Amino acid sequence: MESTNPAGRLHAILSRAQDLIGQSGQVATPINLWSQVFDLKEDPSGNTPNTHIVVISRLLQFRQLIEEAEQSLREIEGLPERYFRPFERIRSIPDLSLNGLNTNDISNSIRAVTEGDMTVLEFCSERLEERHAEPIVNEAELQEILQEVTVLFDEVKMANDLDPDLQTFILDGLESIRRAIYEFRIRGTVRLKDSSFRAHRYEVSSDVHRALTAGRDGLTAATKC
Repeated sequence: MESTNPAGRLHAILSRAQDLIGQSGQVATPINLWSQVFDLKEDPSGNTPNTHIVVISRLLQFRQLIEEAEQSLREIEGLPERYFRPFERIRSIPDLSLNGLNTNDISNSIRAVTEGDMTVLEFCSERLEERHAEPIVNEAELQEILQEVTVLFDEVKMANDLDPDLQTFILDGLESIRRAIYEFRIRGTVRLKDSSFRAHRYEVSSDVHRALTAGRDGLTAATKC
């Protein structure tokens, strides 16, 4: 299943959710299910405030992915209505999850997406792939960038002599890049473009390293560039 188009990524996420529900055979609260689907390694149980924030962010991206997949298919002239039937059952999943992260049983909504729906999503992915395939992003390169950004984030966070406002500004930018990489499997290259991290990765990295070496004045100069 191709992941270089919205329908392919949607199929992959739903397949993962269905597999997890099938394995457990138990009631699945959204926070527990999506923590595993989105590979939140820090706390897969979903018991920390940070996990809640991340799951909410990923679910919002998931909702946008559903909209993008349907809209992309609508742009294909003459596409039969059967291609859109799965979305009637899929569209409500993010909102049902967000409305009761710790209380709702999301398993029934996931099971309501039938095997036929999943097959149709495969056909949808094929049609979108024929029309326009997204650029392929090297996963190894993404992980390398993620590691570099994380090291840089920790350096800035530990730099106690930096101006607090400038420190917050840089940390927010670095966190945006990290979040975009984590959410790549949901939104694809669209999410990477949102963060504009490819264009600025090396520039930001070198500027901040230089600023950390130079001290507070250096950071002020770097952020004005």
